[in-house]
Amino acid sequence: MSSTATFPLTPNDAGHGASIFITVWLVEGEIDREAFRGALSRLTNKWRLLAGRLQSYEGLGKNWRIIIPLGSFRPNYETFSLTTSTSEHAAFEPHESLPTVSPSPPLHLLIDPATPRCNQDWERTSLDHYPLTCWHITRLRADPTTGKSRTAISFSRPHGVFDGTGAAQIVHALVSEINGQEWTVPPPPKPGMNENPVQKVLDEQEKSGTVALVSFAGYSDVGIFGDFKLALNVTRKKLFHNLGIHCVILHKAILEYLVQNVRVSLVKEGKDEPRVSTADILTAWLWKVIYADETDNITINCTNLASYRHLLPDTPEIQKYPHNAFTPLPYPLYTAADLREFPLPALAHQLMFCRKSLSMFHVLSAQHVFKTALVSAPIHPDADETFFLSNVSSTKILEADWTGVGASRTVCGYRYSLMPRGSPFSNAVLISGRLPDGSVVLDVTLSRARLRSIETELKRLSEIVGVHYVPTK
Repeated sequence: MSSTATFPLTPNDAGHGASIFITVWLVEGEIDREAFRGALSRLTNKWRLLAGRLQSYEGLGKNWRIIIPLGSFRPNYETFSLTTSTSEHAAFEPHESLPTVSPSPPLHLLIDPATPRCNQDWERTSLDHYPLTCWHITRLRADPTTGKSRTAISFSRPHGVFDGTGAAQIVHALVSEINGQEWTVPPPPKPGMNENPVQKVLDEQEKSGTVALVSFAGYSDVGIFGDFKLALNVTRKKLFHNLGIHCVILHKAILEYLVQNVRVSLVKEGKDEPRVSTADILTAWLWKVIYADETDNITINCTNLASYRHLLPDTPEIQKYPHNAFTPLPYPLYTAADLREFPLPALAHQLMFCRKSLSMFHVLSAQHVFKTALVSAPIHPDADETFFLSNVSSTKILEADWTGVGASRTVCGYRYSLMPRGSPFSNAVLISGRLPDGSVVLDVTLSRARLRSIETELKRLSEIVGVHYVPTK
């Protein structure tokens, strides 16, 4: 390589460097691997940051940067990882209709075993480290009824580099490249050290002295012992509470019923402005349903991650920023009794105002925790439990069109999070996006009892709106 550029990441990136996210598309059709590889090659050649390598500096995993190659690549330099496998596993048995609730396919069948699990893995995997984007194509057994071939496409990336918005930008650019369509290529970095545009804005805000820190901004310093307790809690729930990862299909008609009922109720109460969003309603519904049968006095913090790009200057380099630019919404603590007492419209209305109150106070306060904490985690010190929620539906990542490489349609999608020790979640819902029929995919990590609460409510709502609840085989 003739030269390189250095792009510094932020404390927010470093604070999420202990995990990766994986998005999986289950499609009908056999994927043309060479066409897929060619599109990835063109993508990473144009968008040079994606061809970079992750590197730590000045501290024990607290500071990270990307070393970006400029000019020609040297021989054997990999700008992406693309691996393949074949699976006959029963988890991929075709269904006439997708089950409403079903166990998610085992992740080890969908990614290459060498896929890094955290920033440190990405850095030390080899002399050249590891490419930032990892793709895996799993060829599945054909549908015995129709004879149609089926494939799983998975996309793994370091959460310490990309957030959900950034991951979606990569996928949409790749699909454009596959289809020969124009897309806006980010301008290349300059040789040598570059400036991080988001960090520049945050530093200026911090130095201005006009932004005071809030008492809690979504993250706490849990320390080494607290981190160990969190890992132990996941293990305990797996052993004693049947903790598992499941895919929940929320039928379009059910979602529309919930949204319409809430909005009609708020109009009658004169509370139709500002308007509650679908996400506000879905968050409130999930929170109420999951804790419907819990002890009254249990206190719950909901960590609902939201992008703060809208709080930053409206420049192309910031609005198209692919790295971590999100923070938990400033929700109050609720007891299980509170959640039962609140009607769904009232809770959704309150969450809407919390969402709209997100400010630079919260963003800079979260950054302060990332900078100073020994180990940061989205845990409230006064809560008995944390309900973790991540909604990437608006990015339309699950709606990626893979027909240009051989898929005929997307059957389902899945989203996973992974750390070196396994899943970091013991109580989480990932709102992953919409399927072609308008249904919403929820990837949930819940105890058996809480999953049963969702199943019971979906059966009830299915009867009301007249759709079929599809049991698992």
